[in-house]
Amino acid sequence: HATQRRVVLSADEAKGLEFNHVLVLQADADAYPGTAQGGALLYVACTRATRKLDVVYWGMPSPFLPLPKKKRS
Repeated sequence: HATQRRVVLSADEAKGLEFNHVLVLQADADAYPGTAQGGALLYVACTRATRKLDVVYWGMPSPFLPLPKKKRS
């Protein structure tokens, strides 16, 4: 059975690497603002996943993330 490791990296440190599962924490507008640099970093973070990507944010999401669809009652 394969050994599972957890690695914590910044988006800059993850450039060029791939992981089965990526968890992007704090994907909010403060961490990844609507600038070219913010968009590039979030793109790098989200494209490291080969199988599963989870994105978490508090408050307002980065403008590069789609807003969740509201559920109808």
